[in-house]
Formats: sequence, structure tokens, C-alpha cells
Amino acid sequence: MSNQQTSTAAAAYLAHLSSITPAIGFWTSAILTSIGILSNIVATMVFFRSKTLNKTSMGYLYGWLSLFELLSCLLDYASSFFGSQTIMLNYAIISDAACKLNNYLLRVFTHLASWFLVYTTFDRYIQLKYPAKAPLFKRKQTINLFLLFISCFCLLANAANFWYFI
Repeated sequence: MSNQQTSTAAAAYLAHLSSITPAIGFWTSAILTSIGILSNIVATMVFFRSKTLNKTSMGYLYGWLSLFELLSCLLDYASSFFGSQTIMLNYAIISDAACKLNNYLLRVFTHLASWFLVYTTFDRYIQLKYPAKAPLFKRKQTINLFLLFISCFCLLANAANFWYFI
């Protein structure tokens, strides 16, 4: 085989790969996000509807965590489906505001889920290390206050996404 035939075959192979890569990325994201959505729906229902789990601080925290992960998965699914080149619909071109809002909300919900895990770790540390102070952190009012603070922090920290694509 000559160099010209080898380079032509390589160029054809690369062209084929570049044509199927968006479809592979789309379907992989669609399948994995669908699994995440179903799993988080089940988790949200279990943690919020169970009377025994909703009474504990961990059950309450995990309920909110699964809810925000569900919202994050739904936004990721929407951006994968509506922003895909596979179906020739790109909402970034249709509306700049919709693209920025989706980017903002996706980052906020992703960061909220991460910071809720940090708070859960902090809560567990206080429960184990300082059991005398633990009743303060078991109250839903205290948990709601921390979750409100974390939510405000994430909303403000990601506000730059309305003006810039970071």
C-alpha cells in the first residue's frame, strides 16, 4: 500500500469517526441521564414519602439531595436532547436567554447537590465528634437555614453565567 492510499484510508476513517461521534455522545448521555432520572425519582419518593426517613435529619437531607439531583438530570437531559446536533435543533441559536438560563440552572443544581453532600458530611462529623451539640443540627429549622444559605450562595456564585459563558 502506498502512502497516498494509506493517508486516504486514514482520512476516510477519521471522517467516519467524526460523523458518528455526535450520535454516540448523544445516545450515551440520553441513556445514562434517563437512568439517573428514574433513580432520583424513586429516591425522592422514598425519602419524602416515608414517615420514618423524613423524621431523621439524614432522610430529610437525602430527600433534598435527590430532588436537586433530579432537577440537574432533567436539565442535562433537556440540554442533551434540545441542544443536540443529531436532531438538528440547537436552542442556543434560537434564544440566547434560554441557553444562558439553562446553563445557569444546570450549574446551580449541580453545585447545590455537591454542597448538600458537603453539608451532610459536616452534619455527620458534628453528630459523631460533638454529640452534645448534635440536637441543634437535628432540627429541621436549622437544616432549612443551612440549606437556604447554601442555595443563596450557589445562586449568587453562578450569576455570572447570565453575562458570560464560563
